[in-house]
Amino acid sequence: MPITSFTRRFRERARRATFAVLLALPSLAPAAPIVDAGLLDTRPKPVSTPDPVYPEGYKESGERGMVVLELLIDPQGRVVDRSVMSSTDPSLAYAALKATESWTCEPGIKDRSPVYTRMRVPFEFGPEDDAARSKGSFTAPVVTYQERPVYPFSLRLSRVRGQVMVGFVVDPQGNVIQPTVIESTHPDFEAPTIEAILNWKFKPGVHNGHPVYTHMEVPVIFQLTYAEGRLGGADAWSVPDKASSKLPEMYRYDEPPKPILIGAPVYPYELLVGNIKGKASVAFAVDPTGRTRSITVSSASRPEFGAAAAAMVAAWRFDPAMQGGKPSWSLLKKDQDFSRNDEDFPMSDSALRLLRELRKSPCPILTSAAALDVPLKGRFQPGPVVPPSVSKADVPATASIVFIVDHAGHAQLPRIASSTSEEFGWAAATAISRWQFNAPTVKGRPVDVFVEIPVAFRPRQADARPADPAPPGAP
Repeated sequence: MPITSFTRRFRERARRATFAVLLALPSLAPAAPIVDAGLLDTRPKPVSTPDPVYPEGYKESGERGMVVLELLIDPQGRVVDRSVMSSTDPSLAYAALKATESWTCEPGIKDRSPVYTRMRVPFEFGPEDDAARSKGSFTAPVVTYQERPVYPFSLRLSRVRGQVMVGFVVDPQGNVIQPTVIESTHPDFEAPTIEAILNWKFKPGVHNGHPVYTHMEVPVIFQLTYAEGRLGGADAWSVPDKASSKLPEMYRYDEPPKPILIGAPVYPYELLVGNIKGKASVAFAVDPTGRTRSITVSSASRPEFGAAAAAMVAAWRFDPAMQGGKPSWSLLKKDQDFSRNDEDFPMSDSALRLLRELRKSPCPILTSAAALDVPLKGRFQPGPVVPPSVSKADVPATASIVFIVDHAGHAQLPRIASSTSEEFGWAAATAISRWQFNAPTVKGRPVDVFVEIPVAFRPRQADARPADPAPPGAP
């Protein structure tokens, strides 16, 4: 069966062009629950939403905290899936997850029919009782310092524009914590956005006279500006406007799916160090909620390339295809080249530098973080997308990932040291490739350091998690 090819647009280099980053900040209001696929006629409405039970001793301590969950609400109004997007304390995250197990809502409505809806919900924890928290005055945070992200040179050169939608929490001191990438049209936009956002400063939100944690969402737009003042650039990725006529009718969309969260593959470490190039082709479906499903490696020059490409696609998200005015399934494929100068995902200058350092004897990269001036602290640590083979088995899975934290604090060159499941190992390595830390130093001098971190999946036995939907009539 033919499958629509998902490709990167080809662009010529721009002449007489200057570049600028535009930060779209139309509103810095605390985020209320937001429907992820903004195509609904009616958003879900709460029917029964019990408040979280405070962890023992937490309310009495006077501490404040914030948890942001992403919920999947089914057409019957039940919360059938939930995940932690950010949390200031693990015990608070558990409390929020337990509370939403019994939530019920009026479902989201599209074209007079109830549909699955993804929405993000912030939970504020503080010493006040539930009634007090719901009343009183609130003043939103006000930005006092805003740093512009650096436009990636490779994307400027190829005239690629894009956007990163970032969620974060402003703490009671006005600092940005717990950043989360909600949407990103190209992975190279992600790191500079997070670096800039973490340096922003705010006058914190105030509730009933007290500074509080506040969840916010901000789009950061990367847009080219030419010498004449014109805005320009092209989107990074292209999905054909029409599906192949040879596909079954259910896959022939009127409007194509639009990529909104795209990540790069992890180049298998041993093959990268040996400068071994390769290819992999991955076929996959995009369901009506925009998630990738039924990921299949069609071909791969080496098994590792196929596994890495499949883990990459598993983490992608789309605005779904539309057929007859309704979200629909689509079938796509991605042909991925693995080389150090790959056009889609070129290796960073830092990764190339580290590969040169690895060839030196003795290798200058530190093998232990014990000598660092300040211990490493994660600033941005998205979790892995758990493969269906692991989540359906409903058993724990673990992986140990070795990587290098470069002198800017970016995770580089991850490799799987061990894992209970190959698929989970690749999912963990793919997530860690996006991580950021405080910049490591020794006696004030920037350094690179090897790190090994365990990643674990623990199934929540109480959750009613539905099986991943399968594409209707998929091959």
